[in-house]
Amino acid sequence: MLSYCSYTANNIHELPQYGCISSEQLHAIRVVSEVYPFSVNSHVAENLIDWANIPDEPMFRLTFPQAGMLSGDDYQTISDLVKSSADASLIREKARKIQLRQNPNPAGQMELNTPRFDDEPLHGMQHKYRESVLFFPLEAQACHACCTYCFQ
Repeated sequence: MLSYCSYTANNIHELPQYGCISSEQLHAIRVVSEVYPFSVNSHVAENLIDWANIPDEPMFRLTFPQAGMLSGDDYQTISDLVKSSADASLIREKARKIQLRQNPNPAGQMELNTPRFDDEPLHGMQHKYRESVLFFPLEAQACHACCTYCFQ
């Protein structure tokens, strides 16, 4: 039985399939993960990704940061800092500026996607799709992976 392990930019070198990832893709993961969260667990990494087909493999693209998640200028800014081994506080400062320009709730999602019961909002839930509702209990605010779909 395999034990649970979570991989992030800090310990990606421990991923058993680390050697399958090109140096260019590893750099992109490092750069983008300075701006967006990155985490994937051992089950996803070891059982759901076809490592022979990366970087285009769908689960890999969903769970591992991709260069295209940032604009060209933003990517270059963070990439240059990473390549020059800039101080972590400077990288965080530049990444935060990029984050603040993002819209985490486009098109009124906070208002439109919050379901209501007896005309009262049900906080901690989102109704983004007709067939389902997303439930976010405070005690379990952790996903199996920080998917690029959610965190871009």
